[in-house]
Amino acid sequence: MPNRTAKVYTVKSGDALSKISQNYGTPVQDLVKYNNIRDPNHIAVGWGISFSGDLHDFS
Repeated sequence: MPNRTAKVYTVKSGDALSKISQNYGTPVQDLVKYNNIRDPNHIAVGWGISFSGDLHDFS
């Protein structure tokens, strides 16, 4: 089993948790729980979103 290290994505203008979730293969619910996000419909530019998993090209 590969060793998964926590990664951090910095939120940019126009981002949404659903977009981050899709690009990193991590369910929205996991991002919300892991990052203690109170309102998944409101994330702010500059926030660091932590997750585990493989990185995908996000551009």
